[in-house]
Amino acid sequence: MKRPTIRKATADEITKYAATKKLYPLYGFVKIDGQVCAVEDLRGEWSAPDPLYEIMIPTGFHVADELIHSMLCATIADARERAAYARLTPCTDAC
Repeated sequence: MKRPTIRKATADEITKYAATKKLYPLYGFVKIDGQVCAVEDLRGEWSAPDPLYEIMIPTGFHVADELIHSMLCATIADARERAAYARLTPCTDAC
């Protein structure tokens, strides 16, 4: 399966994301099932072997069959791999 591209955020996008008071800074974006997902940069808080990136699933969706709303990733390559195989589904009362 083709791995999606993770587009690095511009300085303006990083500033706007920070203004929303998210826990971690923005690294970039990846598209999963047509939804644009933010990729947060955990490197300022964590270090290897801990996850260094987190894919944030958009509000109203979760990863199918897992009911998770984000995916921790060790590297950008890992994030691309996880994004390639993730399938999103709308949230339900079980979320």
